[in-house]
Amino acid sequence: MAMPVRPVEARNIWLDRGTIINTRNPKGMAKLFDRLKSAGFNVVYFETNNAGFTLFPSQFGVQNPDTIGWDPLETAIKEAHKRGMELHSWLWIFNVGNAKHNPIIGKPADYPGPILSKYDFAWALQAQNGSLTPPRQHEFWLDPSCTGAKVYLKNLITEVITKYPVDGIQLDYIRYPFNNRGSEMGFDWAGRQRFESATGMNLDRLDDETRQVWQAWKIQQVSNFVQESSRLIRQIKPNLRISAAVYAMPKRWRLGAVQQEWEVWVANGWVDTINPMTYVPTANELGISASYVRESTADQALVYPGLLIRQLDTAGLIEQLDTARAIGTLGTTLFAAAQLDDKKVNILKLGPYRKEPILTPQSDPLRASKLLIDDFVGLVNKYLHAPHKHILSDQASTNDVLSQIEKMQNLAHQLPSNPRAEQIEELRNDVLSLHETIKNWLRLEAFIQRGYRAQYIVNYLAQVEAILSYAAHKAQTNGIVPSLSLRHLPNS
Repeated sequence: MAMPVRPVEARNIWLDRGTIINTRNPKGMAKLFDRLKSAGFNVVYFETNNAGFTLFPSQFGVQNPDTIGWDPLETAIKEAHKRGMELHSWLWIFNVGNAKHNPIIGKPADYPGPILSKYDFAWALQAQNGSLTPPRQHEFWLDPSCTGAKVYLKNLITEVITKYPVDGIQLDYIRYPFNNRGSEMGFDWAGRQRFESATGMNLDRLDDETRQVWQAWKIQQVSNFVQESSRLIRQIKPNLRISAAVYAMPKRWRLGAVQQEWEVWVANGWVDTINPMTYVPTANELGISASYVRESTADQALVYPGLLIRQLDTAGLIEQLDTARAIGTLGTTLFAAAQLDDKKVNILKLGPYRKEPILTPQSDPLRASKLLIDDFVGLVNKYLHAPHKHILSDQASTNDVLSQIEKMQNLAHQLPSNPRAEQIEELRNDVLSLHETIKNWLRLEAFIQRGYRAQYIVNYLAQVEAILSYAAHKAQTNGIVPSLSLRHLPNS
């Protein structure tokens, strides 16, 4: 209850298929959203498809049989918006079947999912032995280089954003399955033909050089789809926010294992938010992993670390939420609603989520930055006027801090409604300068008194820097993406 509450924060949760199905009907969905709202969440990532089945009646997909008779996505959007919450459509991209899911819906274990069954098995990734599932794995995948598969996925995305007033699209399984040396995926006939035609290499001779080029080619196939999807979404709904659930592992390992180069997606402005699956048991590990992702994005996207709440008790959850704030992120993403027990709900609504934020960072980055700056100013004034507290700094240093704060606040409120990237960067540079001044100003107290208040004030500016960097990048990349005409699915 002593944890400060931020006026701007994304309190995200992944709403999983099992929890959606268990609501059973619109009344059950309303009760679920009452619970999520009472816990303090303001952003829901709704699992819109899973194992190839959609959680809504789809023209292109097959609806999950456990949801026939109603539209969970439509209901969830209404309930979220009724409560002032954002709802983003969380979409599985290249993963379209799951052997472990099949018994739940009465399908045989080798059922490859409705997409491959309905359209074309030539869309599927294959292992070298012809298997449609990777070694020691249970999922069926689309080949990211396959034109027909990509057209299907774009039609599905288009259907969601034109039929439903979602606030964003989240790309998940936006990668190859785990495949390393000796377990590579992509030997399907059409896929290997595309690779061999593009490079002049032959997968029958899979030497080190061929492997290296093949890996780079696969990375490019995934990134190409992110770029194409971003163009499509921004053409139809320019203000829709695009996020990606990604692995947080170091780049070299990630590229080798799953061919996922999200640094490129961020740098080009194709995504607004990265939700790294930083599923670690301790706050210290979270700080390391989430800091790596934030630094790798250079704050050109909003980073909302993912917390695996199944492995956390209430103390561990609070520690990780606090750590995420301390490293400068503007929100977190909890996985998943199925593991959100009553103890965790209570600790959130009594502690870090006890007051509702004014807005989310992605909804209006510039207004969000001004709110954070004003809140920071109020925090410093409260610190200076706290009774029975001795400020361990001389008056000259304090005057310098106050002068810089006034300049920063004035500059923030003088920004026009549609500022240029250079204007935002000017404000960000003032914040960076103030951050260093604040560190020096409070260094003695932080060292001698181990003051939580001092550390909190210092860390706060990291969040202001992050959102201004994101806003500047958005201003720089906005409008440069060319239009993309939508092709139609071939006859099945």
